[in-house]
Amino acid sequence: MTKRPAIFYGYIIVLAAFGIYGISFGIIASFGVFFKPMLAELGWTRTLTAGAYTMYSLLSGVLTILMGRLTDRFGPRRVIMTFGPFLGLGLLLVSQVHSPWQLYLFQGVVVAIGVSTVIAPVTATIARWFIKRRGLMLSIVTAGGAGLGGLVMSPVAGWLIDSYGWRQAYIIVGLVGLVLVTGLAFLMRRTPGEAGQFPDGIAAPVEFKEVESPSRDSFSLGEAIRSRQFWAVWTIFFCYGFIRSGVFLHLVANVTDLGFSLAAGAAVLAVTTGVSSVGGVAVGRLADMAGNKLALSGSFLIAAVMLLVAIWAKDLSLLYLFAVVFGLGRGGIEVTRFTMASEMFGLGAAGAILGAASFGAAVGSAFGPLLAGKIFDVTASYQFAFLLLAAVGLIGFGLAACLAPPRKMTT
Repeated sequence: MTKRPAIFYGYIIVLAAFGIYGISFGIIASFGVFFKPMLAELGWTRTLTAGAYTMYSLLSGVLTILMGRLTDRFGPRRVIMTFGPFLGLGLLLVSQVHSPWQLYLFQGVVVAIGVSTVIAPVTATIARWFIKRRGLMLSIVTAGGAGLGGLVMSPVAGWLIDSYGWRQAYIIVGLVGLVLVTGLAFLMRRTPGEAGQFPDGIAAPVEFKEVESPSRDSFSLGEAIRSRQFWAVWTIFFCYGFIRSGVFLHLVANVTDLGFSLAAGAAVLAVTTGVSSVGGVAVGRLADMAGNKLALSGSFLIAAVMLLVAIWAKDLSLLYLFAVVFGLGRGGIEVTRFTMASEMFGLGAAGAILGAASFGAAVGSAFGPLLAGKIFDVTASYQFAFLLLAAVGLIGFGLAACLAPPRKMTT
């Protein structure tokens, strides 16, 4: 019998991935904190400024497909170390913007290149390192990392803006992203075989190639996109991106529009992102026990109901209630969308398939903030914007509740 390894390198992978995910998405979540201070200095409309986020979301989604394929071929370490530094570099450039085209180029293109190296490389790698505890580990990395990142970065960004101004704050945050993402990427490994180990740290007297070769039930990217289930999953990702980014970009502005301080708005955003980490881990564990379908559809329903509550939330107590319960639902969706996709299509082309599905989230992330900003510019209120976000969440709930595994085509 082969002995169980004393230290399973998969846990180091989880820690590195947690850091990469947390830093990257904590920075992205904090864009909502920078939103109104930028508007105050530059004098732009909310629709125009949100358009840079739209461009970032679309481009990062397209590039995520490419990064997934590169990860399948070259491994996550090379991909993230090569392109991850663009995140920090983009933020340094955003600190110097004076015209819309600069914001669209630096936020919409350069930052997008950096963030595109996170989702597919990280989630595909975790899926390869863990089988029995895949849901739990993905929840720790995705919901836990993104939630803790938002919990830390949003109030820190608010404090930096109040203390030094938004431009200097972006310089500080950009340097942090540049150094830490690159350093953590060095620890990543594509498969357990690269460390002489097996998934979940088990001791197995079999060839590495037998453990790591794609299952017969695994789909190629081409096979996956020819199934209607893939497009249902793609739309679920779209719905998630739509409501997530709509809230991220406009929640702080909504809080300050109600007469509360920037610090209070940042705190509400921090609570919803922080709670999402706890909710994501809990729902990830539930998905391992009760199934991804129940966990994913239930999480969508919670998020949609709380977006309806947000329409009437006018005081801090209700805003914090929204932040807590919405965060639980958001964290659950964050995790189970990946575990559902991995379960349905296998691991043979996990990077490419997750990257393609994540383009749905990118498209949703592009149009959620843009439409919410346009609605505000027309109505001078976020009420109809939150109603639209809730409707999209209910669509996600319906699709998740009706999902069924695809049948692999044979020739």
